[in-house]
Amino acid sequence: MDISLDIDAQKCEDLWFEDGTIVLQAENTLFRVYSGILARHSPFFKNLFTLPQPSDAEKYEGISLVQLAGDSAQDVHDFLLALHDVDYPQSLLDDAFFLGALLQLSAKYEVSSLRNRVVRILDPLFPTTLLGYDNLMDKKRQPTALSIPFSSTSQLVVLASTLSKAAPSLLPFLLLRLLRVAAAQEDFAFVIDGVEGRGEKRIFLEPDVQRALINGRFALAKLAKVTVLPRIFEPSNCYEECNRERIKYIAKHAKADGHLDPLARRTFKNFCPECRRALEEDAEVGRKKVWEQLPLVFGLPSWEDLTRLTVDGL
Repeated sequence: MDISLDIDAQKCEDLWFEDGTIVLQAENTLFRVYSGILARHSPFFKNLFTLPQPSDAEKYEGISLVQLAGDSAQDVHDFLLALHDVDYPQSLLDDAFFLGALLQLSAKYEVSSLRNRVVRILDPLFPTTLLGYDNLMDKKRQPTALSIPFSSTSQLVVLASTLSKAAPSLLPFLLLRLLRVAAAQEDFAFVIDGVEGRGEKRIFLEPDVQRALINGRFALAKLAKVTVLPRIFEPSNCYEECNRERIKYIAKHAKADGHLDPLARRTFKNFCPECRRALEEDAEVGRKKVWEQLPLVFGLPSWEDLTRLTVDGL
C-alpha cells in the first residue's frame, strides 16, 4: 500500500538518497536511506528486514516504509546521519542533545559501534577514578587538563536521561556535576519540573535519578562533615586562633543550607602547623573514601559493578 498521498509528511533533504532502499518515518519526517547500512550496524534492523513482508505492507513511492514510533524526527536525523556520514559531526562535544540522541537510539536499536564511539569520547569527561577527577578539575595544577563541557542544567539532564542505561559508570560524576551546577545557579527546580529539550519537548528525569539527586546532596554534606572535615567541626585544645579559623572556614565554604562539597580540594594555610597537618591528612584520606562511596551516595551499584555493566554493554 503506497501511502504517499495519505500522510502529511516531508522528506528530509540531507537524508533522502534517491537510490536508498528503505524509507523511515519519525513524526512527520521521512528519511530514505540504505537498509544494508542499517542492517550492518544494527541487529534490530537486520532482523526486521529479514522478516517476510505482508502484501499490504506500507510503502512510500514504491519503497518499504518503517514507522519509528516514539522517536523524535530530530533525534532520528542525528542518529541516521552519524551512521551514513563518517565525517559527521566533526566534534561530538558541542551538543549534549545530539549526544543524548545518539546514546538513546544506539541503545534502542542495538548499534554498539556508535554507542561505543560516544562512550569513549565521554569517558575522560566523566571520570570514574579520583585521579581522573582531580586531573579534570584541577586546571591550575594540570594546565593541559581537559576542559569540562556541558555547563548548563539542561545539557546535563539530557545526558543523565541516557547514561543510566547506555554507560552507567559515567553517571556518578554526571550527577555530582549536576548538583554543583544547580547549586551555583541556586536552582533545583529542574529535579521535578524538568528542562526544555529540542523544540517544544520537555525532558524529565527518571524517578530514580530524581531521588538520587535529592538524597545525594544531603548524603554528600554529611560525608563532608563526618569523613573529610571532622576536625573542622570539633573544638580543639589548640590555639584560640585555630578555633576562630574553624568558624571562618565553615562560613566561607558552607552553602546557605549547610551543604559542603566533600570532594573539593582546599587548603588550610591559616591554621597552625599541627592543625594544618591533621586537617590535610583527614581531607586526603576522606576524599578517597568519599569517591569510593560516590555511586552508593546516589543509590547506584559500586564502581566495580557500574564499570562491568558499561563494559558488558560495549
